[in-house]
Parts: sequence; C-alpha cells; structure tokens
Amino acid sequence: MKRLVGFWFLILHSQLFCQSTTLPIKEDYDRFNQELTNRYNPCGIGTEKDQTVFGDGMSHILDGYLTMYKTTGDKSYLYKFILQSLCIIENRHDLAGVSDQPIWGELTYEDGLIIGSMAHFVYDVLMDKELSESKLYAFPELNAHALNTSFTSFRDVAEWMDGQVQKTLFWYINQGYWNDLTGFLDQPQDQSGLVVNKQVGFARAALYIGLLHKELGLLEKANRVARLYKEPVVFYDRKAKKKYNAPMLMIDDQDAYWWYHYGWTIPYRKKEWWQKKAQPSYKSYTYNAEDISHGALVSYLMVDYYRLGFHEYFGKDDMRRMRNTFVRNINDGQGGFYNAVNGTDFPISDTKCKGECPHNYHALKALSYSPFVPFDSCYTQEKGAYDIIVSYYTTALSSQRSFPKGYCCGMNKGHAELVQQQWLKGPITLRFFHRKIVYNQDFNIDGDLIISPLDGEGLSYAEPQIIEKKWAIESGVKSTVTASKSIQLKSGTHFKSGSRVHLRINE
Repeated sequence: MKRLVGFWFLILHSQLFCQSTTLPIKEDYDRFNQELTNRYNPCGIGTEKDQTVFGDGMSHILDGYLTMYKTTGDKSYLYKFILQSLCIIENRHDLAGVSDQPIWGELTYEDGLIIGSMAHFVYDVLMDKELSESKLYAFPELNAHALNTSFTSFRDVAEWMDGQVQKTLFWYINQGYWNDLTGFLDQPQDQSGLVVNKQVGFARAALYIGLLHKELGLLEKANRVARLYKEPVVFYDRKAKKKYNAPMLMIDDQDAYWWYHYGWTIPYRKKEWWQKKAQPSYKSYTYNAEDISHGALVSYLMVDYYRLGFHEYFGKDDMRRMRNTFVRNINDGQGGFYNAVNGTDFPISDTKCKGECPHNYHALKALSYSPFVPFDSCYTQEKGAYDIIVSYYTTALSSQRSFPKGYCCGMNKGHAELVQQQWLKGPITLRFFHRKIVYNQDFNIDGDLIISPLDGEGLSYAEPQIIEKKWAIESGVKSTVTASKSIQLKSGTHFKSGSRVHLRINE
C-alpha cells in the first residue's frame, strides 16, 4: 500500500511539474510589476506621504528586480531599479529641501527597508567587475533629476548610491538609533529594540555595506541582529514571579520555526525587567505570533546570510526549518494558508486584521516563501514548497488580467523568486512581446523562446517602454539569443541594419 501511495504521489507531482513549466510566471510578473509601479508612481509622488510607498512598497519591488536580473540576465531590470531609485532618493528630505535630515519621514523602519534594498544593489554591482564597468545607455531620465550628478557606467551609479545609503545609515546610527544590546531602535530614547521584522532593513544595509567596505563596525551591527534571532530572550514575569529564558526562534514538533511578533524587544532584558507600563507577563509577550506577511520579511535577513555564505549564523538546517514553517505550519493541506507562522489564524501581529482573522487572510503572501523551495526534499511524500506555491499560483494569479486586491510589494518580490525557481527547474516556455532593445543584451532560456510582438498589449515592461507592437533590435546593438529547444520569431520581429544578432540552439 505504501508503494502505491508513493506511486500516485509521483504521478501527481509529475503532472504539476509539467504544468508549471508552461505557466507564464515571468510574463505575469512583468504585467503585475508594471501595474504596481504605475500605481505607486515612485517618480511622481510628493514628499509628504512617500515613506510608506517607498519603504513598505517599493523596497521589496527593487529587491525583486535584482532577483529577476540574476535569473534572466536581462539588464532592463537593473535599469528599472536605477531609474526608480533615483526618484526615491530625490525625495529624501535633505535633497528635496524639506529639512537637513537624510531621511524620508517619521517611520524609522521604513527608511531601513529603503536603504536595505539599495545596499543590496550596490553590493551586487560593485562585486561584479564586468557589470560595474559596463556602460549605461543614455536614458534621458538618468540625468532628468535634481541630484546634480551624472552617470556613464553601472559603477558610477552604484558608487554614488553607496554614498547615499551610507549617509542615511550613519545618520541613524550617529543620532542614537542603535543599541548594542537590542539592535536598531524606533526612537533614540527607547530602551527596547524595534520588533524583529522592523530590524531587517537596517541590518541588511549594514551587512551589504559592511561587507563591501570591510567596515567592521557595520558588520558587527548586522551580526548582532543576526545573533539576536537565536539568543535567549530573558525577562522576569512580575505577575507570575517567574523568570523566562527562551530563544526567539522556537522549534516545534514539525521541525519548523515559529516566533513571537515582539522578537527581542524587551528593554534591558539582561537585567530582566520591562517598562513599568508594560506589566510584563509571559502571556502578554507571547500573545501575538508573527503573521506570515511579517514572517516573510523576517526571513529576508536569514536568506541573505545563507546566500552570502555566513552559515555559522543561518545554515542549511535553518533554511530547512523555514521551509517547514511554510509547508507544515502555514500550508493548511487543502490549498489554503493559515495566517500565522505557528499554523494558526489568530491572534496575529497584523493590526489591520481585527479580532479573529478570516482563514486565508494572508494567502497571497505565500509567494514570499519561494526562496525556500531549494530546501524541498525528494525523500518525503509531502508536497514541497514549490508544488504548494505553484498550485496556489495557478488558481489565484496565473494569467489574470489584473492582480487581485491585496497583491503588493512583498508579493511582487516573491513572484520574482518564483520565476527564479521555475527557471532553475526548466525547461520552460518563455514568451516575449513588444520591446525596443537599445543596448547590448543577451537572452538565454532552457526551453522554448517565442518572440510574438503582435500579442503584446499596453506599454512594454522593459526600458525604454514602447507601445508599438514590435520586437526590434536597434542598429549597433549586439544580442545573442539562446534556447535549448527552439526559438520562434513571429510577425513584428525586426533586426535593424547594423545590429548584430546571433540565434542559437544549445541543447
């Protein structure tokens, strides 16, 4: 009987995998990203209400562009990152003439998210010699801003952005927003650190800039936050007259992690007391489990450390347990998702969801757990993270004309990560629509590549954006298009005189 169960599991898994290879996940990503950035309008928003749009919104999208570039090699995602980041930096208060402070607003953690994503870009570009030395195409928008600077290479942009990130990061540190005991603070006078998901942006900025410049002070700050994930949270429950000492990351009987929303925010926890007004008790501390939306954000730093090779902080066991958090706790086994990382619907940390949150309230956040797909095991009969996410994606998102309500920022980053996992599994079918290629650009795909300009609608996703239904490589541009199975060129495809195009099948 066990063999039979395993046999049917393999059949169902194979059917789902075959289906996933033809899903237009990248094409959907591009459409949704275009719609989302048009809605956020990063280059048209005023300075008064921009911080949340940039911090809780655009920062995740910027990270998604880096994932898409690493996955596809398509420089259009880097240009999107640059052009939108210039608009974001242009709105910073010191540069916009609001004040002399290099910040965007009053919500501290959102500034951290902004500079965390920009630091990621700076590190990736400057650590890639070939990319950093590449010339920039002279988009008018590169110099149509009030930043009093110009750029000719990717290195120029990255080095300038490096300086802007450091200016904001060190401003916060020098103004007292750092505590050696509890990490980054919401206000300098606070005695407790930011809740765990709000530490992540600053810690990422400190990590990437610290690594790039071998700045030990920044690296130690990032490492301190990383260590706090697993260090004991110590406090004295005055009501119960009992001392508690447990790590933030708890391991349950599913070999999965779960944690409390507060993280390690108890002030002076080594001295074992809270603020008097808080009346600390174990019940009040553990009341809210982290919801899966904030939980995905908490995982950003863990994944960064793992991918950068700092496995003494977060290793393969940690990645496996986070995968199990999604597969065994968050996944309800019926195609839906619980709202909290411990496998419950409430109470959770999301203040927008009052009382008993309806099941699947955070379902779209499932895409944000795509980075844990590589830690699926082929030695178990349970569905893996990839199968679960793709199955949900097929019914909730695939080929919709417009993204559903609740799709935003972090989901768009998760969507990019799902594209990456699909491409890694390959072969796939990739469809290109209309596009004007004005800089050297190669395209590589494991599978079938179809260029079908007449099927495109609206603005093209790439830079420069065009509405004409054509796929054109301009004169003087070099491009190699490689696929493992087939390359199909349909009506509307133009290789202009003077362009150098090489099409090849590489099995």
